[in-house]
Formats: sequence, structure tokens, C-alpha cells
Amino acid sequence: MTNSNNEWNRKQSKKVFKVARYVIWIALIVSLVQFFFDNNHKNDYIGWLILIGLILVRSLYDFVKNLKERNKTQAIVDILFVVIAAYFLLTFGLR
Repeated sequence: MTNSNNEWNRKQSKKVFKVARYVIWIALIVSLVQFFFDNNHKNDYIGWLILIGLILVRSLYDFVKNLKERNKTQAIVDILFVVIAAYFLLTFGLR
């Protein structure tokens, strides 16, 4: 009984994580579109920062997934994307 209960809790936590991930992606994409296609062209750099943030979140998720699947070479590439995106976010975000 406790084994099936633990399995059910694990499935529910995966669902909650997946829904939260998609909500974050959708919010980033909506704000990205809003900043790119508005009439004020002076704030397009915010749209670019949001795009870099989206790449950062996606690469971080893929990094964790590849570590779980023991795909180390792809995980190294993903962590490289995370570091590059974080660098650009920090340098251009502090302007």
C-alpha cells in the first residue's frame, strides 16, 4: 500500500513540475512577444533579455534531464549554454 502511494506521489510531483515549467515558458514567451512587437522600439533589449532568459531556463532543464539520463556530453553542452546565457543576462541586464 505504501509503495503504490509513494509511486502516486512521485507521479503527481512530476506533473506539478511539468505544469510549472510550461507556465514559466508561456509567461516568458508572452512577455517576449509583448516587448518585441510594441510601438516603443527603445525597450527591445528587454525582449532580447527575456529571450536569453528563456534559453537559460530551457538549457538548465535540459541539463538536469541529461544528468538523470547519464548523458554527460550533452549535459556539458547544456551547462555551457547556461553559463553563456547567464553571462549575457548579467552583462546586458546591468546596463
